[in-house]
This record gives sequence, structure tokens and C-alpha cells, in this order.
Amino acid sequence: MFLITILYSYLVTAISRVNGNAGEIGSSIGLGFIICFGVYYIHNRIHIENKLFLVILVVFSVFFMIATYLQFSGVQSLQQFVYRYINSQESIEDYMAAQSWGSYYGLASTNFENAFFISISSAFFFAYSFKTQRKWIPVVLYAVSIGAIMLSGKRSILIANALVVITCLLTMRRDKMNVKTVVRVLMIAVVLIGVIEYINYKTNVFKLLIDKSATTATLLNGREDIYSSLLSSMNGYWIFGHGLGSTYTVYSQGAHNIYIQLLYELGIVGVCLFVLFFIHKLKKAYVLMRQDADDNRCIVSISCFYLQLLFLIYGLSGNPLFYNSSLLIYFIAVSIVEGIFDNMSRMNDELGSLL
Repeated sequence: MFLITILYSYLVTAISRVNGNAGEIGSSIGLGFIICFGVYYIHNRIHIENKLFLVILVVFSVFFMIATYLQFSGVQSLQQFVYRYINSQESIEDYMAAQSWGSYYGLASTNFENAFFISISSAFFFAYSFKTQRKWIPVVLYAVSIGAIMLSGKRSILIANALVVITCLLTMRRDKMNVKTVVRVLMIAVVLIGVIEYINYKTNVFKLLIDKSATTATLLNGREDIYSSLLSSMNGYWIFGHGLGSTYTVYSQGAHNIYIQLLYELGIVGVCLFVLFFIHKLKKAYVLMRQDADDNRCIVSISCFYLQLLFLIYGLSGNPLFYNSSLLIYFIAVSIVEGIFDNMSRMNDELGSLL
């Protein structure tokens, strides 16, 4: 399905004759789609151990979480290391300016990437909290990861994490929502409040976030003007759109909403293709999370459902579909779920042949 979506995207872009800087951005976005699809395809062909794949991602995520706390603690060696690979003085100044008002980028170049990468740990530790006999370790690690996201200053990803957690708790199998689960939820709440309160005590982060919100006229930080402007420019382009990358001829930072940007660039047909793909893959992760009785697979399935839903919710106010880094993480989560279904199908076939 996604391969059809890629082909459609290139066809519309070619017909629309998007060129210049927007054309280069569109080509880069299209190449990102192809690379992510390639990762998805290769993973489903070589059958990498699914939990191992997720653990590798979590280790990657933990590095960003640790770096965020090191920056928060004022460790100079971290900043010196970051400055070495940031390739422009302007980016270094942005990094330092963000830190001055309490937004920590850690090892990333933006607070969006930092918060999104750390969310991988949040997904895993949240899932692990409900499927292990260790009562405090995963709970504390989950709270610490959420604290790191708060330090990044990316409010929309913090809100998206909260909405995903609520969704996961409401959609878990009923036999999993027992006294043990309720106790774990209360433990998470208590530890999380403690971590957040400590961070707020050290940085006054709540005041910083409130002050940042107060400087914007609306809750959406002016994004509604972008949405309105793009939608008002759809005359004659509702069906097929203006072509991949065309949003950047109007707004250099994109639409800050993947659904509106898809509508503007690929029209109703394009946004429907993407949304159908998103829903199909999310449903498979949901079914696996609800039905799987194996603890290890359940940890993986909850984590992947968490990451997919986070990607889609954050897409209402950000551009994760159009950044290769976040799109790749989304596709890894999708491919892991597909890998589990393939393994289960092979096992059922082998069992059927034996019988």
C-alpha cells in the first residue's frame, strides 16, 4: 500500500512540475519515503529478532535522554562535544539560545528530534512497567524519560505522550486491567510527579512554558493562520494537490500538520492513501497489543502501538512525516509489528503441517 502511495506522490509531483528549492525538498522527502519503505521491506525479509530491534532503538534513545540530563546539569564536556559536530555557527547559537530559556536539545539539533527520540524510551519503559516483576525500575525509568522530554521544551510531544498513555490504558485487555495494573499506574503517577517537581524546582520549567505560551496569541502558536492560508489556496487542487514539497514555497518550515500538508501537496487522493496506510498499520498493532498473551511480544507490541500513535497524534501539530529521522522510527515500529505477525503465521503453518 505504501509503495502505491510513493508512486502516486512522484506522479503528482511530476505532473505539477514542482521545481526550484521546493522541488529539491520534495525530492528529498520522496527519497526519505523510499528509504523508510526499504527498511520496512528488508526487515520483513531478513526476519531480525523483533525485541532485539526494539532494544537497539531504546539504547539509541537512552543516549539522548542521558545527554539531556547532562546538559541540564551543566556538564561542559557534552556541549563541547555537540559543538564539534554542529556544522554552523547559527546552529550553535540556536542551541545556546534554546538552553538559555530552558529548552535542552541534548545530542539533537532541535528540541523536536530530541523529544521524539526520547519518546522511544518512554514507549518501552511504559510497556515494560506492566510486564515485569521488577516493580520500581521500569516505573522510575519511564518517569525519568518523561522528565527529559519536559526538559526538551517540546510541549506538543509531551501532550502527545500523555494522550497515548491514556489511550493505551483505556484499550488494554480487560484481564490486564487488574489490581496490579492499577497499582503500577499509581506508582508511575507518584514517581512522575516527583521527577517533574524536582525538575521544576531546579529550572522553574512550568513558568518557562507558561511564559512561552503567553508570548503567543493563540494555543496553536499561530499555526491556525498557516492552516487557513494553505486551505484557501486549494482551489482547483483539491483532488491531486500542488505536488510534493510545494508547501515550502509558501512556508519554509512546512505546515506543522502532516494531514493538512498532505492535502495541500497531494490532494484528497494522497491524504486518503496515507491515512488508510496509517490506520491499517495502527490497527494491526492494536490487535496484537490486545490479543498477545506472550509477555515479551506484548512489551514489543505495546511499544510499537505507542510509537505509531505518538507519531500520528504529534502529526496534528508537527511535521514528523516529512523528517526522515522520525519517519524512520515510525516505519521501524510498523515493520516490527509486521515481523511479529509473520513469525506467528509461520509458527501456525509449521504447527498445522505437524498435525
